[in-house]
Amino acid sequence: MMDTDSGVRKLYNSLDFSTPDFVPNQYIQKVVAECVGLTELQQKKQYLQKLAEECSTTLKQNVYHNCSPLIAAYRETSNIESEIYQTGHLIGEQKDLLSYLLDISVLNDKTPSARPELLAVKCEKIGQEAELVQLAETVEGLSELLSSDRKQFLYHCNILELDPADFSALARLKALIFTDIFVLATWKPHARGHQRYLVKSTYKQEEVAVVNVRNLEPVKDAFKILLPYETRVFQCADAETKVKVMKAFEEAKQMRLKPMQKPSSLPVPVTAKIEVHSKLDKVLFDEEEIKNTDNAAVALEEEILAEFDKLDILVVERTFEKAIERFEILKKRIKDSEEKINDTIKKKLEKCEEALILLLCREMEPISGCSVRKPKTVKRAMQLLIRLQRTALANRWYINYCNAILKEQVRDVRLDADVHNYVMKIANVYGNHVKHSTRLFLQVAGNGLNVSYIIVWARDSLLDLCAIMKKQIFSTETPILVVSQCVNSLRRYFTEHAEAVGFDLTFDFENQIRSPLDQCIRATRAKFLDATMVRAQEESWKAVNLLNLAAANKFKSEMFDLGVKSSLDSFIKDDIQLQLTQSTFQFAKGFLTFAKASISMARTQYMQKLVEDILVEAGNFHLKHIESRFNKKKDEKQELFIRMNASFLLEMVIPVVEDKCITFWSRPAANLQRLIHTFSHLTLEDGKDRFL
Repeated sequence: MMDTDSGVRKLYNSLDFSTPDFVPNQYIQKVVAECVGLTELQQKKQYLQKLAEECSTTLKQNVYHNCSPLIAAYRETSNIESEIYQTGHLIGEQKDLLSYLLDISVLNDKTPSARPELLAVKCEKIGQEAELVQLAETVEGLSELLSSDRKQFLYHCNILELDPADFSALARLKALIFTDIFVLATWKPHARGHQRYLVKSTYKQEEVAVVNVRNLEPVKDAFKILLPYETRVFQCADAETKVKVMKAFEEAKQMRLKPMQKPSSLPVPVTAKIEVHSKLDKVLFDEEEIKNTDNAAVALEEEILAEFDKLDILVVERTFEKAIERFEILKKRIKDSEEKINDTIKKKLEKCEEALILLLCREMEPISGCSVRKPKTVKRAMQLLIRLQRTALANRWYINYCNAILKEQVRDVRLDADVHNYVMKIANVYGNHVKHSTRLFLQVAGNGLNVSYIIVWARDSLLDLCAIMKKQIFSTETPILVVSQCVNSLRRYFTEHAEAVGFDLTFDFENQIRSPLDQCIRATRAKFLDATMVRAQEESWKAVNLLNLAAANKFKSEMFDLGVKSSLDSFIKDDIQLQLTQSTFQFAKGFLTFAKASISMARTQYMQKLVEDILVEAGNFHLKHIESRFNKKKDEKQELFIRMNASFLLEMVIPVVEDKCITFWSRPAANLQRLIHTFSHLTLEDGKDRFL
């Protein structure tokens, strides 16, 4: 590295870059003047770029080699500082202990028998205080917590929090157990100094229930903390630490349940004893009765608290049926002994019920990224919530569960190039899910007012589903025949679905497609009329040459598919010469296509009138175009050709549309009949030869 550094420095100095009076523009002019040709100038440029890269690399290496010793020195300084602080605390503790020993030696003649006991108590007290001082310097926020109330410290250790679901590591913590509170401090990985932990959570010992976790791979030396609204799992460093933690929690519980001892009374004079003795005789029976009542109340509370612990264990083991049975028994027992139970037990019962309800709701909560929960699990949780008189809550969570499944299944449906196929896949997903969800709901909640929940959900889900389908069906690129196919298939499907499920959603579906269907028909009408006008302007009034017999057969097949069942041989001359203009031929195909699609979709009177008006408007426009040419005819041959175009529309095309109106609307289209009557003078006379 030193050789490279010196080489770069020599090269840098040789180019006069290091001189104080170096001017970049003058150097560039000098280089341009010295170089001959573009090739030499590019070589010079590459040389300078290489020199710049080498200088940059050398500079980075120098910075790294200079920073590394500085960082190492800073770390060493921090370690030394930490050791100095620890040494100072140890010296302070030794000083306090020696001072107390000195006090005991001075009072040797006064308290000879109490010296060992006092020394042990004092040493233990000094040790706890020193440990608390050291913890306060390590855990940020602990000093404020200790200054607010005088607490008796029991134990502390480093633990690892695990995920209750898959037992993966979540965070590194320090646990501090006091007689009345339980403190959790999180590890600060990027902190400097002594305070490497931060107080994150503080729980009252009355709200904490500790449950042992069996040693099963891969989790060992773990325990659970049951809280009113959550469950947390922790893992100790070894089995000894776990035993100490459990022992500390048990000690805190015993100290909490232990009745307060009354302080011993001072010596009373004999005369005072005689006076008090007479008063005591009067209330002796009352005091004895009160004492017995208090003892019974304390014993009852202890039994109830033990029942709460058993209930927590059942909840942790997820045996919710037994947990609810025990909860109901416990609730009845507290209600029967309401006068002997204090408010703390009642509040604990309420919190226990809330926690149990929350756990059952979470059993019905969807899991993101997987196939949600099994129906058996949801059915079980719903039944238990109804058993706890939470029917409305169970119904709401079941609806959320159904929504999650439906969204997951719709998301799995792949977009298909065939719009009809894609739409029917979504409809099948929706219909099957609604059928199974309704069946499960009726099995659990039964009939009655609860059915309204599932009906409202099915309707709302249909609205969301229609929003997805409308984007595919009613897009501008979708032909009207495909739109008709999708709409009619969906109508048939929802009609059959209503018979299978028990309630009809056809009205909601019709309400959703009414507006986009109207827009689709109007947009198709505009395109059809524009195309008809353009072809009318470009009309040459020449017969269409089909070129070969296959094309003629194809024309007949297309007309047959569009509904023209009559023979078309009278309009074809010499097997290939179609006696129609190109505009009439294209108009007939478009007219029959629009009629076939729109008539089958029009269910309401408004839609039927709209379709009939569009058909009359289009037919009237093209027939007037033929009539105007008829009035300008030049010879008999041209007149016959014009009459054949009009006859094809009035005798072959429009009657097919009338039959469709009668089939789908159960009524004739009066306006189309008037249209035929209006232009009937353009048709061929009966018995007249069609070809000249």
